Amino acid sequence: MHVGITASMKVLLVGDVFGADRGDHFFMTKQKFLAGFVRNGHAVHVFNDRQEARYATIMHSRKFGRKPANQALVETARNFQPDLIFLGHCEIIGNDTLDEIRRLLPDVRIAYNNVDPIHDFKHDNHTRIMNRTNSVDAIFSTTAGEKLRKFAGGRAAVHHVPNPVDPSVEVLRQDEQPVDALPVDVFFAFMGRQSVRDPETGEDIRVAVATRLKERLLDVRFEVRGLDYPPVRGQRYMDAIARSRMGLNLSRISHHYLYSSDRMAHYAGCGLLTFVNRATSFGELFGEDELAFYDDEDELAQRIQWFCENDDARRRVAAAGRQRIHQLFNVSRLARYVSEATFGMPYTEDYEWPTEPAKPLT
Repeated sequence: MHVGITASMKVLLVGDVFGADRGDHFFMTKQKFLAGFVRNGHAVHVFNDRQEARYATIMHSRKFGRKPANQALVETARNFQPDLIFLGHCEIIGNDTLDEIRRLLPDVRIAYNNVDPIHDFKHDNHTRIMNRTNSVDAIFSTTAGEKLRKFAGGRAAVHHVPNPVDPSVEVLRQDEQPVDALPVDVFFAFMGRQSVRDPETGEDIRVAVATRLKERLLDVRFEVRGLDYPPVRGQRYMDAIARSRMGLNLSRISHHYLYSSDRMAHYAGCGLLTFVNRATSFGELFGEDELAFYDDEDELAQRIQWFCENDDARRRVAAAGRQRIHQLFNVSRLARYVSEATFGMPYTEDYEWPTEPAKPLT
């Protein structure tokens, strides 16, 4: 029998955590879930599949280290005997390895967390999710709604989970900072990877929006990392947020139900007034007095200009948004929800986002 999830569990977290990034990714999703499970009273062990593969061969080749990395995960599971295995984007780990772990630990539950947008059938992320549908017990995607139905019908119950906020990571309170203490009006971080290109110009669509806004709002102080300034990671990223009073939440996909990149958690969680496209439907979870919603680029430009000129309103809305997102998406709360959904147990509270598993397409 499984231990009750209200008691202490053993959680094996599999993904790129504490690896070659050397602290550059301390604000990423998997690190936050590690903290959330621990705060909920669970014993957590981390298995970094990429590092295991890289250092399994003399050439430090992930490709040739794939087999020993999978063997190492089986050995880790045998030694640790987890109740829950929580997978990230660990494509090195094969489904046959998960099957072997189930043979050794028949009561184990396995969940897979996917944080990338779901484009369509021709994109790699669709394949990554589909690959796990018959091998894990639950899939958690940062997209919600109809887009998930294509993955339902297999072994896995397919759920939505928001991007987490961690009170030990999103520690800034930019809403409490006066305008003269902040040299940047609008911040956007583009890391230069996984671009979504405009078919006409070939430019990343997010960079294109930021560029047009800069050209249009000449008196607004922008800092666009990856355009005029080099990309930043680690504490330098948080330092850039600490110089800013507003943030552009531009994701690769702006119209999927309740999907956002984790920028929204970083920005709003740190008290930046955060601009969010209404097409995301986050208006179902946040009020107009908590996030700066917009319908199109014209309204976005108008709202940026207005909030630049009305700093008391900026601080008031940003403060309400910070408090709301910390309450809604606290990582301990999300870790509890993930555990309850994976074990098929009644929810201990009324979570505000859609919690029912996706129904298969008919």
